[in-house]
Amino acid sequence: NQKKAEEDSAQDNLNKKRIHGGIDYMDRAIRLLITEIQRVAKEYPVEPADTVENPLACVLYKHLFDATVDTMSALAATLACAKKRGVVQYTGMMLMQGIHANVVVHLIKEEVEESASAFMEKMAKRNQTAKAPVPPKSNKPDKTKNICAGCGKRVYPMERLVANDVCFHKPCFRC
Repeated sequence: NQKKAEEDSAQDNLNKKRIHGGIDYMDRAIRLLITEIQRVAKEYPVEPADTVENPLACVLYKHLFDATVDTMSALAATLACAKKRGVVQYTGMMLMQGIHANVVVHLIKEEVEESASAFMEKMAKRNQTAKAPVPPKSNKPDKTKNICAGCGKRVYPMERLVANDVCFHKPCFRC
């Protein structure tokens, strides 16, 4: 049992390092994105959408894509993560080359806070609550299966994503 506990502890430490590394990578990618948006906005100025108040910079997705094609291999994913963290705003959930060429990307923040430590604290709290005893299942339909674990709102079938028997809205799900 002690050897198993040591192996589990070593695996937990490895997983924490991987998570930390992934979060740090995304923080760096978002900082690069901020710099690129500011640079491209000077070359190709765009008027902001009426729905966004006082953006710091605005660019068309096609100009941003062309400017970062060699430096940012995961632009769409970085934009989606930056949007979730309140750094940028744009219409839609994820942008794709060609289809969303004329979508305006608005820069809202010039800085992104370090998120690795906050994420690790959140994961620690989640692990503590996950070890609570599971109540016995009943034959009644479970209404909680239609509640998003990310935001707590109802999930309709067309927007439903299930991972490990936990229900999410597609935009609420995070790896």
